[in-house]
Amino acid sequence: MRRWPRRPRLVAGNWKMHKTPAEGAALARELRSLLAAQRRCEVAVCPAFPALGGVGEVLRDSGLHLGAQNLHPEPRGAFTGEVSGPMLAGAGCAFVIVGHSERRQLFGETDALVARKLRAAQQHGLTPIVCVGETLAEREAGRTAEVLVRQVRAAYDGLDAGDSSATVIAYEPVWAIGTGKVATLEQAREAHAMIRSTLDQAIAPELGREIAILYGGSVNAENAPTLLTDPEIDGALVGGAALEAAGRRKTPRPRGARPIPSMELAGPRCTSKEAPDEHAHEFRACDRDPLRNASPSPSRHRDRPLRHPGAAHRSRADSRAGRAPRGSPRADRRPDDPHAAALLARPGAASV
Repeated sequence: MRRWPRRPRLVAGNWKMHKTPAEGAALARELRSLLAAQRRCEVAVCPAFPALGGVGEVLRDSGLHLGAQNLHPEPRGAFTGEVSGPMLAGAGCAFVIVGHSERRQLFGETDALVARKLRAAQQHGLTPIVCVGETLAEREAGRTAEVLVRQVRAAYDGLDAGDSSATVIAYEPVWAIGTGKVATLEQAREAHAMIRSTLDQAIAPELGREIAILYGGSVNAENAPTLLTDPEIDGALVGGAALEAAGRRKTPRPRGARPIPSMELAGPRCTSKEAPDEHAHEFRACDRDPLRNASPSPSRHRDRPLRHPGAAHRSRADSRAGRAPRGSPRADRRPDDPHAAALLARPGAASV
C-alpha cells in the first residue's frame, strides 16, 4: 500500500445520501471546471453508491479522486444491500470512508467492525479514511482521550507501520456535526495530538507524525481558512458544505452556541509541533487570504472558535445592509478564487 502524505492537504467531500446520479455528475463537472485552473490541495469526492459511475467518468484524468462512503468487510456474499471493496475498486474509487459517526450511531457499527472494514479496504487497494471522535456526553464527562485512544487502538491493532501509514484519519467530534456547538482550534489540535500519540505508542514510534489527520466537524466557509493554516491539521472531511461547488455567504455562529470543554491529554503529546517539519514549505498549500502565510500559535488561538477572523466585527448596520466592514475577510475575499469556490459551499448546507 502507498503511504498517503500529509502534504499537500487533502479535502474530501462526503455527499452522504444526497445527489442522484445525474445531479452528482453535474456537480462533478462543475468541480472539475472550477478546479482546472489551480488546485493547491488534493481533492476527493465521495458520492452515494448509485452516483459513483457517473461521477467517476466525469472525474477521469482530472486529478480529482473518487471515493465511497462505506464498504462491507467481505469481498462477496449474500449481503443484500451491501457493497464490497472489489466493487468500489472496479468503479474507480481511490478512497473509502470507514467508521463515520453516522454509521457508528445510526447503524450500530462497532470498533471491531470498523477495524475489519479498514483491512478490507486496504486489501483491495483503497485508502481508508478512518473516522474517530467523541460524543458530547463523552467530552463533557472528560472521556475524550479515552474514546480516541480506544477507537484508534481498535482500528489499528495488528497493523504494521507500513499499512498504518497507508491510511488517512478523520477526527470528527460528533458534538460539532450540525449541532451549532462550536469547536475551537485548540480543541482540534489537542485531539489530533492525542491521535498521533496513540499511534506512536500502539504501532511504532514517530508513526503519528507521518499520518494525515483531517478535521471533520461542521467544516464550512467560515472556519476552513483557519483550519487549513494550522500545521497539525492535514485537511478536512466536509459534509453538507461539499454539496455545492460554489458559494460565498458565510454562516454566522448560532446564537447561544457555547464552547465545549477542552480535553485533558493522557500521556505524552505528539512531538510533531516541536520537531522541524519537512513539509513546512508546503503549509500554504490551502491558504487563502487573509490568512496567507499565517502560522497561528497556541497562545493566540486557545479556546478560539473555529471562525473566520473578523467575522464578529460586522456592525449591525453593515449586517442589515449586507456589507462587510472595510478590511474584513469578507470584503477582502477574492471573488475569482476557484479553489475556495469549489471546496466551500453556501452555509445553508454547511454542516458535516
